[in-house]
Amino acid sequence: MRIRRFKMADNKKKNSKTINFAEKKREIANKKQIPTEPPLIHHDNRVIQYDINKMREKINQKSKNKKPRKSTNLSRSKVQLALYSVIFLLFMILAVYRVLAITHIIELDKPPEKFVSQSTKLSTDETVKYQDIVESLLAKEVKANGNIDMVTTSVHKNGDTVFCSGYFTYPDEKNKIYFDSVVKKDKVASLLVNGFELKDRKK
Repeated sequence: MRIRRFKMADNKKKNSKTINFAEKKREIANKKQIPTEPPLIHHDNRVIQYDINKMREKINQKSKNKKPRKSTNLSRSKVQLALYSVIFLLFMILAVYRVLAITHIIELDKPPEKFVSQSTKLSTDETVKYQDIVESLLAKEVKANGNIDMVTTSVHKNGDTVFCSGYFTYPDEKNKIYFDSVVKKDKVASLLVNGFELKDRKK
């Protein structure tokens, strides 16, 4: 009896080690039918958290690399607005000036219908001032071995313009050389000597 029991136990062990191929095929087929989960959808929360942080870093990097388009657009619009404002302001000034000229509110250097008498004389201080202005320029423009002698014979004004006339002589000479000058706003506008313009001449 004991021998039979041992044999039955051995048969059970052998039967338990045998592989049922039909059941194994079913398990493999069932595993193939189960859809695999994508790597992002993972049951482990740590993997999901890592992927989200990585995506945020990429988004932040892209946003930093983008050029600020709004600021350039605003600067261009400001420049255009300023340019249009200047053009409009100039147009308005010209329009107002034209209207004032047409209505004779302002005069455009036109002669009056009737002239009035004005004095051509200058005070002593004014005469000396204009003489010094003309003679200093004359001494600078006329080249001579030594100082020239200058004499202003006539100084008078016509409106805001002053006219000076006179002559000068070279050292050790008696020949008179005549000059005429025009002074405007305390500056010599013209200096003629024997028909030659000495003011602003090229040296």
